Amino acid sequence: MATVRPREGSDDDKSLPEKRTKLDQPEIDGSLDLTDIASKEAQSPLQAGISGLQAAHTSSVDSNVHQPDTPTSEPTASTSDKRETMFSRLKTIGGRPQTLEDVGIEAYVDNSVPSFTARFKERFTDFLVWEIGNDGQVVRLKDIRRPARLVTNLPDDYVLQRPASAPVPTSETPASASEPQEPAFEGPPEQDPRLAKVLPPDALDSLKDLWQKGGEGWSARGSVAVKAMDSKDDRKAFHQIIREVFGGKLITEHKQEDEKTSIIITWASKGRGRDDNSRPRGGGPSKNPDRSKMSEQDLKRDALKQLEREANRAAGPYIHFTLQKTNRDNSDALNILARALNVQGRDIGTAGTKDKRAVSVQRVSLDRGRSKKSLDDIWYLMHNRGNEQGSNDRGRGGRGGRGGRGGGRRGPDQQHTRGDKGIRIGDLCYADEPLKLGDLKGNRFLITLRDLQVESDEIVDKAMATLRHGFINYYGTQRFGTATIPTHAIGLALLHNDYELACDLIMRPRADEQEPAGSIRKTYAETGDAKAALAAFPRWLVAERHILEGLIKDPQDHKNALQRIPKQLRMMFVNAYQSYIWNRVASERAKLYGCDKPVVGDLVMLSDMQEGEEADLPEDDEAISKQTRTLRAKSRIAAVKILREADLASVSIHDVVLPQVGFNCVYPANELGELAKAILKEDGLEWTDLVREKAEYSLSGSYRKFLHKPGHVSHTILNYSDPNFPLAASDEDALLGEPMPEPEANPIRRALQIDLHLGTAAYATMALREIMKVDTGSNHQRALTQADQATRAAQAAAPILEDSNASADTASGAAGTDTLGHAADAETHVDAVEPIDT
Repeated sequence: MATVRPREGSDDDKSLPEKRTKLDQPEIDGSLDLTDIASKEAQSPLQAGISGLQAAHTSSVDSNVHQPDTPTSEPTASTSDKRETMFSRLKTIGGRPQTLEDVGIEAYVDNSVPSFTARFKERFTDFLVWEIGNDGQVVRLKDIRRPARLVTNLPDDYVLQRPASAPVPTSETPASASEPQEPAFEGPPEQDPRLAKVLPPDALDSLKDLWQKGGEGWSARGSVAVKAMDSKDDRKAFHQIIREVFGGKLITEHKQEDEKTSIIITWASKGRGRDDNSRPRGGGPSKNPDRSKMSEQDLKRDALKQLEREANRAAGPYIHFTLQKTNRDNSDALNILARALNVQGRDIGTAGTKDKRAVSVQRVSLDRGRSKKSLDDIWYLMHNRGNEQGSNDRGRGGRGGRGGRGGGRRGPDQQHTRGDKGIRIGDLCYADEPLKLGDLKGNRFLITLRDLQVESDEIVDKAMATLRHGFINYYGTQRFGTATIPTHAIGLALLHNDYELACDLIMRPRADEQEPAGSIRKTYAETGDAKAALAAFPRWLVAERHILEGLIKDPQDHKNALQRIPKQLRMMFVNAYQSYIWNRVASERAKLYGCDKPVVGDLVMLSDMQEGEEADLPEDDEAISKQTRTLRAKSRIAAVKILREADLASVSIHDVVLPQVGFNCVYPANELGELAKAILKEDGLEWTDLVREKAEYSLSGSYRKFLHKPGHVSHTILNYSDPNFPLAASDEDALLGEPMPEPEANPIRRALQIDLHLGTAAYATMALREIMKVDTGSNHQRALTQADQATRAAQAAAPILEDSNASADTASGAAGTDTLGHAADAETHVDAVEPIDT
């Protein structure tokens, strides 16, 4: 039984044509003319129709021609023609939104199950995601309270250190300054029982309010006035208590007015009291180094702090915590964390990327670095961050809905309210290792499909049974972006070493983009003013901002401008091109051979076969260069087997894999293998071209299961009426004690709620597509939402119209009906819809 090891390829790098016309900016008017796109030679959807390519136009060659960055060989005439054709298409891309068919998603496992419709991601809590760790446990946000101290009591044999010359407190020392009987208070400073002993109730309430407002902005200008004590010792003790309880952040001053003396408590200004970055609990060393004047209670408190600091420094080099994010993509959420914690983005690690328009829960790791931040540091910074420096973003409030604009709340109260900016952390602990991409088994999804429209519940049952068998493991539209310019088009430009074109595709205006990004892109395309565009672009447009920063330094150095983009994001572009080819091949596999059994020529992973089998090299293995050998060693691609007739009885359809194209992978020994190579040729590439001079753009290849079988599937049908009625709760909702509303009386709508566990790299939207047999892409779902909102708006206007018509008929007859009818139509509108990212 023959087996196959990974193919080794040549490092011959097909260069770009020597000259290419200067990039043309497309007209974004939504109009399309695909008649001119058809070519005599076979063309891929990426060339001909993938993104609504406008008619290819001929641009005149000017004196500013693009020179290839690293030409290594002259392409053949046919290759050159194909590449020029590809370039002309890419230069006019962006005319219409993407569809599933544009990215190769065309087939189903079982076409016999009727379709039904529903809408998902109407509310953030309609799409709940929990990470499943390597231990198989679902990650839940369990505890958002302040982390417990590592040291709560002094060891029995601990000896308090006092200087030899220090006087020992005696009975003559004022009791208020030397009582050691009470243990150190562990709660919030404003609840320290010592305050109640020296402050009347009304002053104590005012002091709590002053503290909780924080020391920034106008709140810092408040004050609390207390009648001065007659005894000098009592006044001294009062000053000391305020200083100790609030760590020097509040100061006391005497003020005399109308022959009356008061003590005024205010926030310390910068440069006074403790360091502005210090905290009442677990902060830096005491600002009062004279230990000879400290009471025994203060010495114990100071010793506990010192032991706590030592324990934190000795703890693991990483901190792990649970992150819940709402309506935030991963890069945006991690940027918020980095700014709040004052660390670099590279110091933060995650096991995987989660959906944006969702409420997702995952573990995050933080490299403590030299600062040795403690658990308490992280908790405090995240709950007192307010508006981070350089951030113009605001909160996204509201219980799982479309989200209001939350403020920048600060202080201890935030642990009892919603996380600011849609971010909440908890469950902090020290760890010895960081989290790396892939350190998870999968994700659990709780998905609510609203406004279910199905002929019978039996259809839903059949669809769910199909899902238990598995669904085609397509890469979802998230992989390719929701904009009219797909990420795999940018990846293709990078694979051709055309960095200028790649920059242009990233920066190019696109149809139907939300403001202000749409206007900024259009202005930049017209003026080329990189500085103005950089100042205007929102922070979340990471790639665009990095490119602009590079072009400001050197307008002609597109390669280095791209290098400024984070590596993970750059790799996303070329990996998206691999995913596009995989999707097309998977669709053809389903059409040619079905989805129920393996066939001769299919590939399975060698690790899935019987032990003891050896892999054979393919007969057409070519000589490889030193560069290719190095890349092959790094890639460590697993060996696969090409199935023969005798193998079919021992394998399942769930064992079949398809290649993600690369220079170091094996292709199926049937029509699918030839199709993958043909798609590359259509885009002006050979599989040997996937070895690049720049290693990060080299695609060694890998394998992906043809079908994905969920680990768990269950479903429930719910009844409701109000479109905004919450049907699921997040972990944060539960921890904050947010009750689920009582079921509505006489519900008129139905929803399908699905609970499923998927492995890594599987897309829940593709599982939903298999169930519903409809387009689950974001553009299609957005259209459904807009149509529903238009219907609801019309229905809401109907009673008003009827009442107005009745009044008009009474006053002026039927003629008034038409007038009022037109007025009602003019008032009918559709609410703004947030973009839906799947």
